[in-house]
Amino acid sequence: MELFYHYFFCFGLWLIVPFLFELLPAILCYLFLNKNKKPKIDIPPKMFPEITILIPVYNCQETLERCIASINDCSYENYLISILLLDTGCTDDTFDVFQLCQLKYDINMRWISSNLGKAKALNKGLFNSEGKYIVNVDTIGYFHVDSLCNIVTRFENDRSIDCLTGVVLTDKKQIKKKSSIVLRFIRRFEFLDFCKTFFTGKNYKSNIKNQMTVSAPYTVFKKSSILSTFLYDTNTLVEDSHITAQLSAKNFKVSLCENAIFYIPPTHSIRQCVYNKRQWNMDQLKIFSFQLIKKSILSSLVMYLGYMIKAIWFVSMTIYTYSIFGFYQLGISFACIYGIYLISTLFYSFNILSYLSLFCDDKKYYLHSFIFLLLHPIYKVLTYPYQFILTKKTSHLRYKNNSSYTIKDEISMFFCYVWKDITFSWLKKEEK
Repeated sequence: MELFYHYFFCFGLWLIVPFLFELLPAILCYLFLNKNKKPKIDIPPKMFPEITILIPVYNCQETLERCIASINDCSYENYLISILLLDTGCTDDTFDVFQLCQLKYDINMRWISSNLGKAKALNKGLFNSEGKYIVNVDTIGYFHVDSLCNIVTRFENDRSIDCLTGVVLTDKKQIKKKSSIVLRFIRRFEFLDFCKTFFTGKNYKSNIKNQMTVSAPYTVFKKSSILSTFLYDTNTLVEDSHITAQLSAKNFKVSLCENAIFYIPPTHSIRQCVYNKRQWNMDQLKIFSFQLIKKSILSSLVMYLGYMIKAIWFVSMTIYTYSIFGFYQLGISFACIYGIYLISTLFYSFNILSYLSLFCDDKKYYLHSFIFLLLHPIYKVLTYPYQFILTKKTSHLRYKNNSSYTIKDEISMFFCYVWKDITFSWLKKEEK
């Protein structure tokens, strides 16, 4: 009997965290999105408004023309589009590519020099923009042909929206291009991660009107709304998270346009994959630090420590199970966890496929990745520890931010924010 209780206690501890953090959210997300999934019939406006597209550029001579060509080829009328290319300190032939594009495409383009980092370049672009909506995109990607029309139509159908973020997916054509087998596998899992992040995670938050971090590669703002904020923070590497917090503080509506897709290249190295995962964690932590004033101390601390719970649980339970029961029981526990993760992955996949029905090529590619869906839980477990690896070098994807901050500096600043905000929240509570 005592052995039975030991087994029951052990399995209960093993299954409680995957159930609470994986299976239960997957089931609730599936039921909620299925229940609230109405075919959003957005009526195109009689006259589309003028828009400005901001493209920060830094040594992007190889990708710039493709980005501009996708804007030229999209279904949005060229005469309604104004493109501002924001130079953040290019040292290659990007400007020459810009000049060739001016001659090649019948679209209004301007070059604005700003050698003070991405955030300041974007702020400069905001003040020089024209039109009703401002589109902020990265030069590494390109638009789906109907993306701009769909996202502006969503704005025009729901005037309460202040900011829309599009769906970002990796370019499936480049996944197998000139890469090792290991990197191809990582790229396939990366495609699945992007689908899950946008079609389930961000989509769910958008539907429940919860705070959703804007997507750096593809975000559209209502001009009047973005100019009423403090604009982009020039002293951080996570300026997108900062602008999200400002929009939330003003109770602006941030939503997802699930039928507006922007394609970006897949990761080019394992090092970049590790950096991206760690950066996503930093973005979330930064958002939490801005939320502290609005929430209780207890809930804020739970948010800060929540992303570490799974790691602590996995290590401690592995040691506990092995020390008491040995490898056999440990293997059974891992198999049960795999089953839970697999069921949650399938629930997410049902939602993803329903939203990909409008994009036949992407849906077909997702279905062809079925074997990778089965392996995805293992991939998540193997890559989870690498999300917390620190690197001194900041990424060029931040477009040459001239601040001297390294990643370690960012983390130190973050914990300073935590202590300061907790103290401030406590003082406010005491005053009340």
